[in-house]
Amino acid sequence: MSKRLPAEKSTITALVLAGGKGRRMGGRDKGLLPYGDRLLVGHILEGVAPQVAGVLINANRHVDDYARFGHPVVADPIDGFQGPLAGFLAGLERTTTDYVLTLPCDGPHIVPDLVERLASAVNEA
Repeated sequence: MSKRLPAEKSTITALVLAGGKGRRMGGRDKGLLPYGDRLLVGHILEGVAPQVAGVLINANRHVDDYARFGHPVVADPIDGFQGPLAGFLAGLERTTTDYVLTLPCDGPHIVPDLVERLASAVNEA
């Protein structure tokens, strides 16, 4: 049995899922909708980036808009907007860390110790 590496900042990549069609939003890209003083995805990136080794953004539309945030953008490897699992696969194929934290593009309130608390739970399990 192999020993699992401890979960800590250097072993975690955040994957922000922004690859959907936005059907419930009239086709608008949820991550690029304004919320307060910035776009939804901007809140998420600001909250999670300091907590992890790196960030990937899964997007299938408006790739250039997401790329402006300075993080790699990965598209689903399966055509046809197959849902969040296709986004997970895109991130898993590109990450170089042992752990991936997935976050939706429309959940702008990231607690400052989210990754620390999740890593602690993983390490205690």
